[in-house]
Amino acid sequence: LGLAARLTDDPRLKSKARRLVMDLDGISDCALNPGTFSTLDRTTTRLTRSYAPVLRLIRLLSEGHAIVFEEGHSPLCLSGFLFDMNRFFQALLDRFLRENLPDLEVRSEQSLSTIYRYAEGGNPRGRKAPQPRPDFVLHRGSRVVAVLDAKYRDLWQHPLPREMLYQLTIYALGQPMVGSSTILYPSADNAAMEQRLEVLEPSSKTCQGTVVLRPVSLDRLAAFFTGAESPGQSDKRTLYARSLVG
Repeated sequence: LGLAARLTDDPRLKSKARRLVMDLDGISDCALNPGTFSTLDRTTTRLTRSYAPVLRLIRLLSEGHAIVFEEGHSPLCLSGFLFDMNRFFQALLDRFLRENLPDLEVRSEQSLSTIYRYAEGGNPRGRKAPQPRPDFVLHRGSRVVAVLDAKYRDLWQHPLPREMLYQLTIYALGQPMVGSSTILYPSADNAAMEQRLEVLEPSSKTCQGTVVLRPVSLDRLAAFFTGAESPGQSDKRTLYARSLVG
């Protein structure tokens, strides 16, 4: 709350944050640095797990206002505010999918260890094979049902960068039982539609996998988070979450 009061330029929000800080008189401050957040991650229990969303937001705010060069050191505060919208969008989708897909397990940044391996005799330095980490891997039991990546770039209005395409192509080809990977991107255009790219085998032109570009309606997402709870709202959230994972 103290950090929020320092960051905001909105007088009403600044005043409210300061009043809340005063209401919490007697609670000591702590340093907001990577070491603190690492400790929180390690010590989270069943009793404190419900605080995860607010702690994630605090972490995003903290990382946006300063740079820390080494863990455990004090942050170097910046005169501006560098909010990482990619991470925020990923965190927003992470919460939305977890809360509204009760029959699926959402694993964030799970390593895909079966895509690469060093050839026998081809690893003289004894290095670990690369393990790509998509933003979300969805499981039903032991089976992978979807591989998703959140990208904060409106791919309805702007072209798909080749590095994004190459990354998602690897995910699609690396999960043959799924056969596809999906980019979830934000769009304010309610006319935005899903786009699909087939990955072809060069000689036969047969489809080896699919890369899906799926828009996330910012209007609908905002309504789900900020609108009043009404009859059937929970079902609407679940239906929309299912449409995002395909």
